[in-house]
Amino acid sequence: MASIGIAPGVVCYTTLLNAYGAAGDMAAAQQVLTDMIAAGIKPNSITYTSLMGYYSQLGDVAKIQASHAVSSICSLYSQPVWEVIDAFHGCVI
Repeated sequence: MASIGIAPGVVCYTTLLNAYGAAGDMAAAQQVLTDMIAAGIKPNSITYTSLMGYYSQLGDVAKIQASHAVSSICSLYSQPVWEVIDAFHGCVI
């Protein structure tokens, strides 16, 4: 996209992250998040929730914590951590 003068935004990056996550390639999904942030694109709650969802499907709670997704969502919406965890827990059960 950049080669034709179109800058990808949060929707493009999140869609790419979802594609990698759905394929089970979490290293690539995490790299998309890293590239997104490096490009100055601020991930949103959908980006972080998608990442947490794919890690939870793999049963990899440590990666959820390491990705800082929960704390990032908390700071985006000024919510206590327990509210975010409770909401996410309800979505994946």
